[in-house]
Amino acid sequence: MKFENFFILIGRTFLSAFFLVNFFNIFPFNFSTNAWFVQVSMLFVDTASLLLLGLASFKLCAFFLLNKNADKNEGLSNAQINNIQLIDKFSKFGVYFFLFLAIAQFFIFFNGIRQVNSLYMFQYDQIEQRYETQKEKISSKFKDNNQNIVNDKLGDLPTSLDNKKKVFIKDLNKANSKAKFLLIRGNLKVFLMSLVWTYGLYKLSAFRYKDWLI
Repeated sequence: MKFENFFILIGRTFLSAFFLVNFFNIFPFNFSTNAWFVQVSMLFVDTASLLLLGLASFKLCAFFLLNKNADKNEGLSNAQINNIQLIDKFSKFGVYFFLFLAIAQFFIFFNGIRQVNSLYMFQYDQIEQRYETQKEKISSKFKDNNQNIVNDKLGDLPTSLDNKKKVFIKDLNKANSKAKFLLIRGNLKVFLMSLVWTYGLYKLSAFRYKDWLI
């Protein structure tokens, strides 16, 4: 196998893996759920190394062929120059894409906080409704037995019910805090890694043939 074919193989393999993995991760679309945005953006930054290495392999291959055939085949040299320009365009598109992904983390964060708070309020209301329902059942039970509905005569049932409510609310608050922490951690990771890949793709697009010769 020729040396340049090795770079082509690596480039095709990495780029194919990047596009296939992210393609099947994007579909089906679910714009109403913030978890979909988090999952998609997280996988993009986790697989961006495949994109960078794939493009870098193609560009190094073009440099190698350009250097090898610079004085032998002008047509082949022009073809490699066109390949380099095409790779630079893809690299610049990647720069804009990951820069957009970094900025999008602000929307994903606030949208995620809104959905977490909405879920918290829904679950909190459910706890309150169940508490009131159970309390009414206890009161009805005493009424059916022709007993006076006085708090100090309801035995340990209201106290036990209040304790269960406090436990449920405590667990709900813990789950809410954990969800917000995971959201912030994920957003920060994607934001920073998007900037890293933006820089890497920018440097790749700016890498010139004369720099390779040095």
